[in-house]
Amino acid sequence: MDVAVGKRCGTPCLSQAAFLDRLAAWRREHPLEPVVVVGPSWEACLQATRRLAERLAGACCLGVYAITPGSLVQKLSAPDLAEAGIRELSPWGLEYLAWQAARRRHGYYRMVADRPGFTAALARTVAFLRAHGVSPEKLKAAAEHAPGEDRPRLSALSALYEDVSRRLAFEPGARWADPAARFVSAIRCARAGQAAQRLGASHLILWAVDFLFDPAHLWHALVNELQAPGSGLTVEHVPAGAAGDEVGLPPDVEVVAAPDEVREAELAVQQLLRAADGGVPFYRMAVVVRQDEPYRHLVADAMRRAGITAYVPGAERLSQSPAARALLGWLELVETELPRAPTLEWLASSPLKPGWLALSREAWQVGAWDPLSARAGIAGGFDQWESRLMAAEARLRDSAHWQTFAAAARRLVAEARAFPREGSWRELSRACRAWLGAAVEEGEERDRVDGSLESLEALDELRPPDAPVSLDLFRQAIGAAFEREGRSSGRFEQGGPALLSAHQLQGCSFALTVAVGLTDPGWPQEAPRDPLLSEADLERLGLGTPGERAAWRSLREQHLFGAACASAERRLVLSWPRAEALTGKERVSSPFLNGLSDRLAKAARPSSATAAGAAVSGEPVDRAGFDVQVAARWPRHAWGYLQAHYPEAAAGAEARRRRWSQKPGPWDGLVDAAVAPGGTLPAVVHVSPTGLETYARCPRRFFFSRRLHVSDEEVPEEAEGLLGPAKGSVLHRALQIFFERWLHARAVAGSVGRGSTHPPGPPQPAAPGPWRAWLWEALDAAIEENFVAVAALPGVARLQRELVFEALSRFVSAELEAIAAGPWQPRAFEREFDDVKLAPADSPTLHVHGRVDRLDVRLEEAGGTAVGGRVVDYKTRAPRPLPGPDRLERGQSLQLPLYLQAASTLTGLPVERCEAQLVFIGEDGTRSEVVLPGTMWRELEPALLRVVGTLGNGLASGTFMALPDRNVQCSGCAFYPVCGPEARRQAERKRHAAPAQALLAMRAEVR
Repeated sequence: MDVAVGKRCGTPCLSQAAFLDRLAAWRREHPLEPVVVVGPSWEACLQATRRLAERLAGACCLGVYAITPGSLVQKLSAPDLAEAGIRELSPWGLEYLAWQAARRRHGYYRMVADRPGFTAALARTVAFLRAHGVSPEKLKAAAEHAPGEDRPRLSALSALYEDVSRRLAFEPGARWADPAARFVSAIRCARAGQAAQRLGASHLILWAVDFLFDPAHLWHALVNELQAPGSGLTVEHVPAGAAGDEVGLPPDVEVVAAPDEVREAELAVQQLLRAADGGVPFYRMAVVVRQDEPYRHLVADAMRRAGITAYVPGAERLSQSPAARALLGWLELVETELPRAPTLEWLASSPLKPGWLALSREAWQVGAWDPLSARAGIAGGFDQWESRLMAAEARLRDSAHWQTFAAAARRLVAEARAFPREGSWRELSRACRAWLGAAVEEGEERDRVDGSLESLEALDELRPPDAPVSLDLFRQAIGAAFEREGRSSGRFEQGGPALLSAHQLQGCSFALTVAVGLTDPGWPQEAPRDPLLSEADLERLGLGTPGERAAWRSLREQHLFGAACASAERRLVLSWPRAEALTGKERVSSPFLNGLSDRLAKAARPSSATAAGAAVSGEPVDRAGFDVQVAARWPRHAWGYLQAHYPEAAAGAEARRRRWSQKPGPWDGLVDAAVAPGGTLPAVVHVSPTGLETYARCPRRFFFSRRLHVSDEEVPEEAEGLLGPAKGSVLHRALQIFFERWLHARAVAGSVGRGSTHPPGPPQPAAPGPWRAWLWEALDAAIEENFVAVAALPGVARLQRELVFEALSRFVSAELEAIAAGPWQPRAFEREFDDVKLAPADSPTLHVHGRVDRLDVRLEEAGGTAVGGRVVDYKTRAPRPLPGPDRLERGQSLQLPLYLQAASTLTGLPVERCEAQLVFIGEDGTRSEVVLPGTMWRELEPALLRVVGTLGNGLASGTFMALPDRNVQCSGCAFYPVCGPEARRQAERKRHAAPAQALLAMRAEVR
């Protein structure tokens, strides 16, 4: 709903514009005085600096520095820490100290000390306690005074805390600085009166940072020292909101209730596109999301699909890069001694250099190694790899790719055996860096991984001399380091919209702000609580009662919501999902949203009665959603209401009612328009053999694919390559190109002369000759013509190309030998036919059209005239068992008899002198076939006419009901998302209807 706001609405946040007005006015009065502005986020500081320069027209901007709280603490603490010889704690250093402490201590946590995640939880608790000024003695005293049931837990925790803390700065003899030590050093700097000198300014403005830290954090102690008379600073607070300050909302506010989170993300992107059509630049827009990752990914994915490049802070995690995944996968394989399936999957998916295993790129055939390793009986383990490779040598050495696989596998096992399983941080880091250089393709990602590994070498200074680092611990450390290191996608205010969390949005300003995920409880979502400390523990430590901490969290939530509202200059869109996308569970909108809707309703103009009514009732939805709720409350009047206001919805409701009735109609697939005027069926039906089989399998599937021409969306990135759906197209096209060239070469060479009795044989298949080169060229040309295979070729298909060629060459060699030895000679390839006619009784005449892969003729030895005809159709998937030539399978196996008729039509010979052949090409190039001789036609003809007559009547009458055969699995159908799980049950209710009975009776009678 669009609501024009006519008066000011109180919002607990000071907007960026109001702050900059105050700062610009102060700057004009003090044009030369340096000033440091501490802003809530990096994005807010950058925006404020740019906007201030615009306000002052470039004058008086020098000497204004905008920094974040972290940068402020760093500037104040760095000189003292360096002078005292205190070094920055290495990445993962706090977790390493927590890991050491957990293994030295026994007690309450002994059962979980080795569990994954305990080290990280303990490190987080230590960081929390130190950041709030809790000393080990204070925690120990709290443990002594705790109730009996809590005393063992707190005593164990205090011992662990003391063990870790004594290694950190400002404990006796400690030389390592964590974030809490930097705060303590900054406090001492302010207390000594050195803050103004370190900052280069005597005026400090704290802008909207009050709610970044809870009331017990060391930040507040630092602020108190900065404000003290002896600090040398003039500190000015510009809070998020002050009593009496009311910030007006933008003139255009819309509240959207989306069906679920996925649709909500799409609607948010639509808002961006609509604003762009109105002339708003993308960089002046922002989407603010909840703190949880799924929302950010949903919106980012919707932007990607819309072709929008957004600024997303920290989106490109190093842990997601192929080089990092390859290294982590390698370490896990070394630890687990190369289990077969994960090893081959890792080899196929990692950016590895084939030269690392002493192979050429042409020999890198992971697709062929998988079946070979399975046939060798390899499951995993270094010894098993070596022994079973040796045992399978005699049995598999003649198999294609065995030699390259065996050599690569032995080299892989040797590399894994030689990799160190423990050592110092430096030794393991250098081993990983050496492996990266030898095994992983070069690139920027590999260099970033290399640099992150190098930074971990400093952990040796925290390692006890007699405690080597295991490979498992090293893998945990680099996994955490890779996860922390991230780069932003896009650039802030340079081209695309910003996708920010509520914390990052504080202090920013945009023309359009879209806030998504406004549900209860928690928006933008509370930070996770400490897993080792309860609310009662925090109260014992003097960090506030549970009520006080809950009140602070609620106040912070209000502040963040207010910041989101205040960030919009022209238009604000607030949205929430009605239900969860996966479970359908109902969601409740945020109380902030409901309260804002009440204010909007009071401020709305009288013309916005519907919108105001929605807001006043606490149902902030769009008009359609509001009307649906009204219809649900008064169902007796819903039908007329829907017809009057939403005819499409009324038609949908009527369609659903008819679908579940017992009378078939257009909603079930009875397309009356297919029937000729006057109620008579058309005299002729044009259809292909595969079309008839599709209709027999399920009429609804035929309707979607052959009449509506609905097809699957092509997703090249998800293609399976040359062994997936593209294989059939590639093989058919490759065989056509090859045989046409082969046949033309024979004709040009004069082998088929005028008056010869029969064509001579092909080039000798035993000698490679030119035909293998021709086959290579034909396969490459077929791949180039197939979009899906080409898209997958750089990945999986490149590994499979050699396998496909070898299988195809084995098959072609056998075909050429058969042609040379037998009476059948190819006459045409990919030959179309459209005049095969079948005239069943009480049914329209069927004109069957299609294309045969190969047309052969059998020539008379004396005169060279054709005395027999044969149609050959290639299949790339052989069913087991092979179908019988005389079985029609309830109409789902019609190609052989229809191709038999096509052979008769194309050659002009009686059907008894022809035959039809299905040739199945195996994965390894083996050949199997099913042949229907013309001598069987008379006995098969009655059943065939019965089947095609029933199918022809259904096609002519427009009967496309969802009647899948009993052997058809609907869930595997491409149209299942359209048809839905209810289609089969709806059809069962209408089995008694004549259109359904005809097809069901045919299936029961014909086998």
